[in-house]
Amino acid sequence: MEPLGVRSTTDIDFTVLNDIRAARFGPGISHVADGVDLVTENYHRLSEGRAFTDSEIIATAGLNLRYLGHKFVAPWIVRDRKNFSGRPKDRLDAELIDQYFKELPRIAAPWRHTR
Repeated sequence: MEPLGVRSTTDIDFTVLNDIRAARFGPGISHVADGVDLVTENYHRLSEGRAFTDSEIIATAGLNLRYLGHKFVAPWIVRDRKNFSGRPKDRLDAELIDQYFKELPRIAAPWRHTR
């Protein structure tokens, strides 16, 4: 969310290709260092419909974006996950993401996900 300027980052969460996870990690969160976590397997979650796998997110244009040379999960996937989680802090983050895109002209976000 920090690359968008929505809010400051408090930690770093990342994912890896599914085959790397299977070989080196379990399906849950893995704490790598202070403030650095490997997220739960298949980060994208939805209340209904098919979610994308971590490998799909990493490999598919439109499911990620590059910022300072690193791939980041597309903001709409973060919003989906936060809406799915439903914790108060996640609902607030989802609202901040939605507000960010409401303030942008439509042409500035051509990759925006619509359902």
